[in-house]
Order: sequence, then structure tokens, then C-alpha cells
Amino acid sequence: KIKSSTVTVTVIHTMEEQNQNNQPLPDDGDRDNEDKKLRGILKALMAEKKEIEAILNKDLFQLNSMGLTLDEPLLDADEFPRTDVDVYAARLLRSNIRKLKNDHRAVMKKIEINMKSLHQLTKKE
Repeated sequence: KIKSSTVTVTVIHTMEEQNQNNQPLPDDGDRDNEDKKLRGILKALMAEKKEIEAILNKDLFQLNSMGLTLDEPLLDADEFPRTDVDVYAARLLRSNIRKLKNDHRAVMKKIEINMKSLHQLTKKE
């Protein structure tokens, strides 16, 4: 799932997407299966979210231990690279952090969509 600080995001088709594609909604017999399927998807997404957060926290800690933030300049007053930090490592960490934040946002959106689908499904029962 995770390869060197990048996370692959799983494609998940929700009930809303099925309805947009003019596919029929599941009947009562299929609702139990759909419920289990959505709960499994949500568990997988929550696990993926935790993995992303763990890597993100580790990278943020490394960046902070270098005495840097995401927005702090890496150039000195004379526009030369700072000598007190490893500029290359700082740029890599910043890049990974931004990618992980985007991945986290995407996973959270998928969790939201699947939670809505699950609640719609259970509300109809």
C-alpha cells in the first residue's frame, strides 16, 4: 500500500456513483451485502487514513527537528541556500508532506462519500 512516503489511493464506487450511472439500487437482499461492503470499504479507508497520518507526522517531526516549517525560506538574505540546514532534504520533506496532505484530503473525501452512502442505506431500512 505505501511506497516510500507516497500513498496509493483506492478507487471506490459508492451508491451515489451507481445512481449517477443509472444502475439500479440494491433490493432488500442486496442491502445487507451492500452494508457489509460499505463497512469494509470504510474500515480500509480509515486504515489508509491512519497510515497517511503516521507518515505525515513523522515527516513533520523531521522537518521541525531541522528547525524548519513548510513556509520558512531556504535561502539566506543574500539569496544563497542556507548553510545551517540540508536544503535538499528539507525540499524532499516539504514535497512529501504536501503530497501526503493531498492524499489525506482525498481519503477523507472518500470516507465522507461512503459514510453518506452507508447512512442512506441504513436510513432506507
